[in-house]
Amino acid sequence: MRQSIDIDFPAWDDHASWWETESPRVRERFSIDEAALDGAGKMFGKIGASTVGRSYQEVLAARRDLGVALGRYAEDVAAHIRRSLSEYAETEQDNTRRLSS
Repeated sequence: MRQSIDIDFPAWDDHASWWETESPRVRERFSIDEAALDGAGKMFGKIGASTVGRSYQEVLAARRDLGVALGRYAEDVAAHIRRSLSEYAETEQDNTRRLSS
């Protein structure tokens, strides 16, 4: 049975950094400005604006909201990784201190 766990702190820190950089990227990929959203509703003409156009706008708005949510999720994952690394390091130091006294 193995007596210790070896955590590759730099690798996990890199992984957290990847999640942090992914957050703005996903927001950008899913973003749509208000002018484009408004134009999407009008691109189907007078008759289509109230049916297909409105539905298209709703889909684009949902896509934008998803990008915001995914960006927030990526930030949360990065924070969770960093918090877990910090807690593990603190626990490891406490255990080492206890064993040496």
